[in-house]
Amino acid sequence: MHGTLALPGLVNSHHHLFQTLTRGYAPNQGLFAWLQSLFPLWGHLNPEAIYQSALIGLAELMLSGCTTTSDHLYIVPEGQDSMRFFEATIEAAKRLGIRLYVTRGAMTRGWGHGGRGPSNLIEDEETVLQNMQDLVNRHHDPSPLAQIKVALSPVSLPA
Repeated sequence: MHGTLALPGLVNSHHHLFQTLTRGYAPNQGLFAWLQSLFPLWGHLNPEAIYQSALIGLAELMLSGCTTTSDHLYIVPEGQDSMRFFEATIEAAKRLGIRLYVTRGAMTRGWGHGGRGPSNLIEDEETVLQNMQDLVNRHHDPSPLAQIKVALSPVSLPA
């Protein structure tokens, strides 16, 4: 079409879709003060909240021209099924048709042990490793143009 410009889809290489629901909370703070103010809220997340947050965040990305994103999910409150958290994000991406690299992060050390999170958000290392393996086995598609890929992603060095 004359007078138009076609651009390839944009790629967002770093996102925390679960934070969409709380992005307006605790503004104007440094990173760690902001995180500490949000950890109590994130401690109540469940798969439905993850799904709704992902739908909103992914739709916003698509409206801005993004066709592929990476989502770094590292919050799984105590007592929650971590696989359901990641599958909620994957389900939202499939529903909207956006390509997703879901990255499995985790906090395995809390404040009292050199880490950066409260005890109700700390996961056992063996559980995390097993979940990572299960997530890759169930959802990673290695083909070049796959809609869903899985990557493993630490939160930070002291996590």
